[in-house]
Amino acid sequence: MKRSMAILVAILVVLGVATYLVLQRPGEQSSSGLMGEKLVDYDSAAVDRIEVTTRQEHITLAREAGIWMLKEPVTYRADEALVTQMVGKGRSIALKSLVSSNPQKQQVFDLDSAGGALVRVFERGTETSTFRIGKASASFTETYVRRENSTEVYLGDGIFGYLFNRQARDWRDKSIYKTDQSSISSVRFQYGDTLFTLVRKDSLWFADRDTANESTINGFLGALAKFQTDEFVDSTIALQQPKAVIETGGTQLQFYPHPTAGKYYVRSSVSPQVFEVQSWRASQLLKRKKEFLPPRHGFDYYFGLPYSNDMNPRPLMHNLEILEEPAALETLTPRYTEQVLKFIERSKGSPFFLYMPHTYPHIPLGASPRFSGKSKRRPRDLASPPRNDRSNPI
Repeated sequence: MKRSMAILVAILVVLGVATYLVLQRPGEQSSSGLMGEKLVDYDSAAVDRIEVTTRQEHITLAREAGIWMLKEPVTYRADEALVTQMVGKGRSIALKSLVSSNPQKQQVFDLDSAGGALVRVFERGTETSTFRIGKASASFTETYVRRENSTEVYLGDGIFGYLFNRQARDWRDKSIYKTDQSSISSVRFQYGDTLFTLVRKDSLWFADRDTANESTINGFLGALAKFQTDEFVDSTIALQQPKAVIETGGTQLQFYPHPTAGKYYVRSSVSPQVFEVQSWRASQLLKRKKEFLPPRHGFDYYFGLPYSNDMNPRPLMHNLEILEEPAALETLTPRYTEQVLKFIERSKGSPFFLYMPHTYPHIPLGASPRFSGKSKRRPRDLASPPRNDRSNPI
């Protein structure tokens, strides 16, 4: 027992001595106290070119006339936000500690001449900063970094390798169509010979002459204003007749069949680039006229006005059919009641949900002959003219 204990103690002593000697070897001793020293420093506003070389490819980004462009391996407009983020991070990498100055150890940190990402920063055409981004630390709270032409490897504060290690497709601006949502005032749809137009009149949207559902319109406009691709198609392909064409602001978006289910080819009239879009994304834009109308939002049956009774125009709708325009306000209460009673009678044999809001929380009012003149306190105005905004007085 005593012999075994002695052997164990001897082993621990040997390991301790070996560890001490390793830590004392030149070029491998960790040190701290850098007091927030930065890896490199440059003027972000003056940066006009960045080159990033990884094991996979060489990326060149250049700012031309104030716009960041991807120049290698393909020429295309760059994602402005991603480039700006990378430029900002490059000049703000804070060093936490020196890890090694032994050149033979650089490969361990993915910082040798073939590893990581080599970043070259140019200001006004002159290369001013060059550094390498290696792998993340074991704790995944730091990143190994090294200045080019230096053997010193540091721990940089934070995880940021992904900001530099991107493929060319990731640097490309994925926008197919981009605009301010509030600037869209009309959208034209064409499915073969079928045409319809969404148009904004004052604060209301119409699908041709029919009033459009506000929530559906807002969702559609949000998707249209930031329509992006999933993949870029750089090879030459033969496109068939477009399945659908959406036109707004003088730009056409053409949707073509894709040989793979669940995808579309898309091309814009302002660019020869062909895009590949997943069907879920395309479906946000490829709407039929009926999808913008009130009855197409969870209900099997609809009878009433498509919005507040103080707005113009004021159609009375039965499902998708306009019964009259303008609706006779003095008839709405009895007609609503009649429709409700009929619906209850024909649905009473099974569970159902009925939603029936009355029309008169505010003016203009229209009393039916049965109740006209019976109120002791008449409203000051029973026939205020309809308005075309949505600020309803309650």
